[in-house]
Amino acid sequence: MENWLTILLWVVGGGLLGYYLRLALVQRKVSHAEAEADKILKKAQEKLEEASKREKEIVIAAKEEASKIRERAEKEEQQRRGEISELDKRLRQKDETLDKRAMELDKKQENIFEQDKGIKEV
Repeated sequence: MENWLTILLWVVGGGLLGYYLRLALVQRKVSHAEAEADKILKKAQEKLEEASKREKEIVIAAKEEASKIRERAEKEEQQRRGEISELDKRLRQKDETLDKRAMELDKKQENIFEQDKGIKEV
C-alpha cells in the first residue's frame, strides 16, 4: 500500500509540476506575444509620425512653390503693365505728332488757298 501511495504522490506531484511548467510556458508565450505586439505598435506609431512629418514637409514645399509662382506672376504682370504703359505713352506721342502735322498741313493748305486767291486777284 505504501507503494501505491508513493506512486500516487509521484503522479500528483508530476501532474502539478507539469501544470506549473505548462503555465510558465504559456505565460512566457503571452509575454513574448505582448512584447512583439508592442514592437509592432511602436513601428506603426513611428511610421505614422514619419508620414505626418513628410506630409507637413510636402505642404510646406507646396506653399513655397505656390509663393514662388505667385511672385513670378506678379513680376510678369508688373513688367507687362510697364510695357503697356510705355506703349500707351508712345501711342499718345505719335497721336500728338500726327495732330501737329495735321495742323501744319491745314495751315499750309490755308496759305496755299490765300496765295492762290491772291494770284487770281492779280
